Amino acid sequence: MRFGAFEVVRVLGSGAMAAVYEARHPDFGSVALKVAMHERYVRPLESEHAILHRFAHPGLPEPLGFVRVAGQPTLIMSLLPGAPFAAGEPRRSARETLSLAISLLALLDHVHRRGAVHCDVKRQNVLVGESAELLDFGIARDIGAPAADASGQIAGTPAYMPPEVLEGGEVGPATDLYSFGVLLYRSLTGRFPFPWDPTLHLGSKQERAWLPPTALRADLPAALDELLYDLFAPHPAERPGSGALRARLRALAPLMPLGAMALTEPNATTDTTRQLSEG
Repeated sequence: MRFGAFEVVRVLGSGAMAAVYEARHPDFGSVALKVAMHERYVRPLESEHAILHRFAHPGLPEPLGFVRVAGQPTLIMSLLPGAPFAAGEPRRSARETLSLAISLLALLDHVHRRGAVHCDVKRQNVLVGESAELLDFGIARDIGAPAADASGQIAGTPAYMPPEVLEGGEVGPATDLYSFGVLLYRSLTGRFPFPWDPTLHLGSKQERAWLPPTALRADLPAALDELLYDLFAPHPAERPGSGALRARLRALAPLMPLGAMALTEPNATTDTTRQLSEG
């Protein structure tokens, strides 16, 4: 299929704001195209383009241009070579999962050092190549920005959101590290740490009313329970920073089991980026 000067190869993903395609161009070669679904989504795409220009890392998309293709606002990015994170889970050992998590943490550190917060760290936005790759900065914000936009909407994936985001507070590096903890828990157990009943969700996160991963997998070390308990602290200042977290993950690595575990499929309700009304 032709899209302006681009030849579309396949659909990589789609959401309420944009669709993403792999495409080829005579000058750019193979690229990723993120096409706004409506004119009202032009500003978020422009913001993503600007934020991507802060980064210089092979595990993050490189912005190549923001143009109109066939009349549609389009962000042109480098095409990352990795495979979807979730695709390899049935065969991936806990130790391999931890190794990928450490490489993902390095990406988040790169992002945070440049003043940005991803705000939607989850399995669907992670690829696996030689190491982890991180996609979709469509709802990324500056450190210290409010989670809610001017209309009071909070964009993101509720199951991965920390309490301060669900309450419309400010975002910061600790916001992404909380979501990182949810991703790690889900990848190792096949479940989410907190119930997704709207009447219980925020309260359970505020109280850390969770099921430790060792209660679901007896082969996981108790130190993992302790690390995730700290990451799920309801107040951002109480969560470990990326340096301390990296050291603890590396210490955990030799304790992690080598066997793989069959995991459940992603749930459409809990794994999908959406918008919430503040309050």
